[in-house]
Amino acid sequence: MDVIEALDKLGFSFWQPIVFLGLWFFRSDLSKLIGKVKSIKVKDAEMLILEGESNIRNTEVHTLENMKKSYVKAGEKVPENMHKILEKQLENKYIGSLIHIRSSTTFVWGALKELKTNDDSSALIRNETLTQIADDLSILSQKEFFSLELKEESNELYEVTFKKTNRFEILIPLLDKAEDY
Repeated sequence: MDVIEALDKLGFSFWQPIVFLGLWFFRSDLSKLIGKVKSIKVKDAEMLILEGESNIRNTEVHTLENMKKSYVKAGEKVPENMHKILEKQLENKYIGSLIHIRSSTTFVWGALKELKTNDDSSALIRNETLTQIADDLSILSQKEFFSLELKEESNELYEVTFKKTNRFEILIPLLDKAEDY
């Protein structure tokens, strides 16, 4: 009993190590749960969690493409220099997505490079890595540079299969630039 009284006088209580052990034991589940939170609401105030770099790039690509389309819908001729500027910005966003894929996973990067010589290629990728590059893959597949198929192999592992499309030739110089970066 003297030990408990001494610990109590020092400010020690038993709930602290129990909470610490609980957080330690469930850390991976808590990390996944926190990663899914998009906003926090307290009373009437709501705070949005900042988007990741690839989400921002995805938004920028759609904005640039909409700018190009808005000229056409308005019946205006896109000034030549404006067209070149928009194309260059889009190209840089695509290269940015490729660089992010290359720096995140050598397996998917290798599969993309393999498309230069093969009609299809695939790679195994962890769920965590797939989450990191999902928006980048979405940007590139929406431009139909390749078709993308995901197959869940296990709880934490996916097979990503790429198939070459007729627009893949446009992606080859971008792959080269991303590799040289």
